[in-house]
Amino acid sequence: MPFSGPGAIILNTDGTVTWQGMNQNDIDKVRSWTDIAQVAGGLNHTVGLKKDGTVVAVGDNTYKQCEVKDWKDIVAIAAGWNHTVGLKKEGTIVATGDNTHKQCEVSNWKDIAVPQN
Repeated sequence: MPFSGPGAIILNTDGTVTWQGMNQNDIDKVRSWTDIAQVAGGLNHTVGLKKDGTVVAVGDNTYKQCEVKDWKDIVAIAAGWNHTVGLKKEGTIVATGDNTHKQCEVSNWKDIAVPQN
């Protein structure tokens, strides 16, 4: 069960998401998500990987960590303190958000192992 801000997010077997905790930065909007395959929680944002390979995000967007609406062909996600990372089907990485410690400098990452179901 991933944590996001002052609470927890739960991926239900039917592809919906449950949120329990303090509703900081409208994170409870995850309750309207459907067709979700994976969830990840950052400091104050939550990210969802949809079954079609697109990504949704909600919460604090101060560092643009929720700017994922154009991501496609994603097979895995991770949410850091104030950044979001996605693994693409072809084995490359995309990232957005706070880059203070170069955590979003992933353009040279290639041939990353894609999870097998």
